[in-house]
Amino acid sequence: MKFSVPCTLYYVCPFIFNIEKVKVNMGVQESDGIYYIDQTGAYLKEENLFDNIFDAQEHAFKILTTFYYKKTHEILYHNPEIREDM
Repeated sequence: MKFSVPCTLYYVCPFIFNIEKVKVNMGVQESDGIYYIDQTGAYLKEENLFDNIFDAQEHAFKILTTFYYKKTHEILYHNPEIREDM
């Protein structure tokens, strides 16, 4: 595990790209990776946790940029069709 608990970290939400300061109390090894459990009981993936704000900001910009380019490509090149089964 990357962090020794308990500790305070910065969490980057991969869905809305915001940064929150969280207190993690426990680390857990799951089959799909390492998670940390915060004070509310949420499971936070280790790849979205950072010990300083600058790394958290860099990660947030990275995933936001990836999302932007993916959605831009989808908007430009996706050709929706009418579904007849509705």
